[in-house]
Formats: sequence, C-alpha cells, structure tokens
Amino acid sequence: MKILIIGLGIGQVYKEQCLLRGYQVVTVDNKLPADYNDLKDCFMDHIFFNLALICTPNYLHEIMIHMVAPYSNIVLVEKPGLKTLRQWKKICGQYPKKIIMVKNNIYRKQLCDLKNIFHKNFKNIDEMRLNWNSINRIPHPGYWFTNKKESFGGVSYDLGPHLINMLQVILKGGISDYFMSGSREQLHCMNDITSTQYGKINRQNPVYDVDDVCLMKFNYKDVNILVELCWKTKNKTKDEQNIEIFFKEGGKLIYEFGLCPNSMYGEMINDVLANLNYDFHYNLDCDTLKIITELIR
Repeated sequence: MKILIIGLGIGQVYKEQCLLRGYQVVTVDNKLPADYNDLKDCFMDHIFFNLALICTPNYLHEIMIHMVAPYSNIVLVEKPGLKTLRQWKKICGQYPKKIIMVKNNIYRKQLCDLKNIFHKNFKNIDEMRLNWNSINRIPHPGYWFTNKKESFGGVSYDLGPHLINMLQVILKGGISDYFMSGSREQLHCMNDITSTQYGKINRQNPVYDVDDVCLMKFNYKDVNILVELCWKTKNKTKDEQNIEIFFKEGGKLIYEFGLCPNSMYGEMINDVLANLNYDFHYNLDCDTLKIITELIR
C-alpha cells in the first residue's frame, strides 16, 4: 500500500502511524523537510497511490483535491473539508466514491461503550454535555488558523467536527435533524494573547477574526444535549475535554477523552483502506458540514 501525505504539520502524525503499520509513505511539503517540495515533481515519479492525505491549511484543500484525486484511489481530507456543504457535495460528485473527510475521533474505543450506556439507560437520562474547553490553546494565533479567509472559521470549524463526530457515534448516525440552535462568538483579539499551548504566535501583520467559542444545542427524543467548544476560556482554570451524562435520579457519568491518541489516526487509515464504506463516510461528512456551515448562526 502506498500513501501520499501532503502537508507535514499534522501530517507528521499520519506519517508516523503509516510507517508503524508498514505502509510505503511519500511526503510533500513546500516548507518542512519532505520527499518532495512540489506535487508536480511527485507525480513525475509516482502515478498511483492507494490513499492520499491532504493536511494543508483549509483554504488549499479544494485545489489539492483536484490535483491529487486523479492519482489516488481514496483522498482523505483534514477537517473541515471545504467551506460549505454545497462545495463538498459538488467535489464529491466530481470524484465519485473517493473523497472523505478525516474522522479520527469516531475510532475512539470508549465511544462504543458510551453509546451502549446512553441507549441502555436512555429513559433515565436527563441531559448530556460534550465539552472541549481549553484554557490556552488557540492554534498558531495570527497565522492562517485565526484568519477567517484562510480557515473558513475558528473553533467551530476546528474542533466542531471532532465533537460532532463523537455525537454521531453515540446517536448512531446523522444528528443534524436533532439540532436546535447554535452560536459562535469571538472572545479574544491578538492583544489578549501572550502565549499558547499550540504552535507559535505571529506578531508580524497578524490576523485574528474568527470565532473562538461555539455552542450547539440538540434534542434527541427529549434528551437535551449541549456541545461547548472554546480555544481559550475566561472562566476555567484547567482544560475540560469530556462527555457528561446526567441522570434524572441524580448522579452523572463522565468520560474524560483528552486529545485524540495518535493511534486513532492509524486506526482510521487501516479501516478506510480495508473496508471502504463510502456512503457511511459521505453521510456523516455532509451531516457535519450542514451543522457547521448552515445551522450555527
């Protein structure tokens, strides 16, 4: 199996996991050390890949898909894929049964246990909350991550797909029909940011015009579900990455999920290569983009 990785930021994790699993890896990056600096040079030497991974900044995803799709059997695109659901459907139609959004979080083993607990105890559940609140984790402030033109949006486009994917697993499929309301807001500006746990700060002509907090509310058969995302909270003293289930008679269950283990990226790649259930992925991807791009206001 031969795998192409474009972009060696998060692409380094994919490279690590692919090599651990014995795949042949070819890398492309025009800034970081890679096998090739340019895709055109790569395609002079390699005319077919079993899988291509697009890990570039978001605004480059679309052009990369067009360049890579003719050379690869499957194309995995880092979240959020493209800016809108309409654009995603269009490009998937241009390259049928080929384009898939990255969903590493659906491979977390604990989610299956949580799904079973949720449905087994459904009548006794009052509320569920999915929380990803960091005290200081704005990604590369001032660079493309915080530039709406290049990233499409902030925490809603960055962490939103992760928790939506987790909720899709728990509720066994698409969740946009259960969506009630959503909001996004920008809490911070560059002058607020003196440090970050994720990347470097750009002080030369920085851009920060994206949402850094996002709320989503769902109702599944009268169970209220709240999803909360924040890159840099103002009211917490520690990171909060968990799923809480509150029971009607009192008490709650907490699943502390933390950052996604690198091994889950490898599990995703193995699964896609071994058992390509394209319709499953396409339906979840469209559901995710519908929520992020059409429903959250």
